[in-house]
Amino acid sequence: MKLRSSLFAFLLLSVLSHAQYRFSGYVDKSKWHENVYLSIINDYRQLSGVYEEQILDKVEADSTGYFEFTGSMLEDDYRIYKIHTDNCEDALQELAHFS
Repeated sequence: MKLRSSLFAFLLLSVLSHAQYRFSGYVDKSKWHENVYLSIINDYRQLSGVYEEQILDKVEADSTGYFEFTGSMLEDDYRIYKIHTDNCEDALQELAHFS
């Protein structure tokens, strides 16, 4: 009975944790702004550029440059995702300026 309960709990946790992600890293804030973006690349030919409709999430790096993306909104299929920053002033956010 105890084994059955443990197995059920394991399977339940496996299903609930499906498709969760956590990406983290550091940005050199002396060279880059603190905004960090997570984007989906729908077409490999668009890998070098970033389009606003590709951005899934945006976080702000802390004072040490640390950033973290967490969640469960990524698709189950194999996809290309990109983590990137920008180096433009906040006033220019409307223009295509990502790198």
